[in-house]
Order: sequence, then structure tokens, then C-alpha cells
Amino acid sequence: MKKILSSLIMFSTLSSISMGATYMTSAKGNGINVRTSPTTKSRVVKVVPSGDIVNSDERSGNWYKVESVDSESEYNGYIHNSLLKPVTERNVLPNGNTNVRAAGSLKSKVIGKVNSEDVIYTIGNKNKGWYHVRLSKYQANGKKFGYIHESRFQD
Repeated sequence: MKKILSSLIMFSTLSSISMGATYMTSAKGNGINVRTSPTTKSRVVKVVPSGDIVNSDERSGNWYKVESVDSESEYNGYIHNSLLKPVTERNVLPNGNTNVRAAGSLKSKVIGKVNSEDVIYTIGNKNKGWYHVRLSKYQANGKKFGYIHESRFQD
């Protein structure tokens, strides 16, 4: 009985911890509340814009304990899972600049360029060979989002 009980406790502890993952804050409106504990009743530590990148190693129910990655100011706290999208950090090929396009098509307008030193996050799965991306820096047109073809990434 002790073994079963200790196994259940161990399993429940492990299930509340997810392996280190990277997310992007995502919501329409005025910002996303980062809280001191996993409840809407807790104090707001910071309000962050949609598009911030955070890391999380821990989940508590429907809340992730997060730490800022590329925000202008460091923060940590809890964000509800409905306000986070999983992203993957990727590198583009080292041979020259890669075009960032307004839509997932070669006919789409080039809105910026990135190189192998730039940090890029892919959002979701590719669609017809194109990844929706969140860039680590603003492009010349002031945008942080665009599309890059799958052939431009090194894996």
C-alpha cells in the first residue's frame, strides 16, 4: 500500500511539472496579467503585451509559472494557459539573409530580413511549407511577425 501511495504522489507531482517549454503570450486587448500565484485573485506582478516570449518549467492546473525571455524588463509569475501559445526557437541557414514575408507565399511582400544570428520563434505548425514566425527584433516596418519558408531553416 505504501508503494502505491508513494507512486501516486510521485506521479501527481510529475504531472504538474511540464518539461521546459517556450511560449508566446497571446491575447486581444490591453495586455496579459502576470500574477504572483495561479489564481485570478492573486496580485498582478506585471501586465505584458501579446507577443512576449516566456519559458515555463512548471504547471499548476491551468496556469504556467513563467519567466521572461526577451522582454525589456525581467519578470516571473503565473499566466493562464489560455493566454499562451507554444513556440519553437529556430535558426535560419547561415548563408546570407532570409526574407520575412507578410504572408506564406513567394508572391507576398518582403517585410524584412533575418540572418543566422537572429532569434526566431515558429508559432504552431507549418502551413504549405511556410512557418508563421515571431522575430526577436522589430523589422524596418515595425513588425515582429511574418512568414519564412521551411527551406530557410536549419534542423
